[in-house]
Amino acid sequence: MLPVLRALSRWTQVSPHKPTPKPPTHQSQLRKMLAKAISKLPEREALVLQLYYVEELNVYEVAAILGVTTGRVSQIKRAAIERAHSLIMEQMDP
Repeated sequence: MLPVLRALSRWTQVSPHKPTPKPPTHQSQLRKMLAKAISKLPEREALVLQLYYVEELNVYEVAAILGVTTGRVSQIKRAAIERAHSLIMEQMDP
């Protein structure tokens, strides 16, 4: 499973107050949905996900590249994951 998919897995819990969207039937479908969601992220958020999950850099290395603190990298990463999750959930709604 893609590292970003693993990171998003904890966000796939749906509120009991909302109807459960139909889940994707194939991992390839989920990958397409993730790629579409990431393409809609702000550039900096997408870059952090790319550097952290694809390039496998740690937060210290990502922080050095972006010229920010490690705490800020963590904030950007969390925001990116939350936004990507919302975008994927929108794609899954009938």
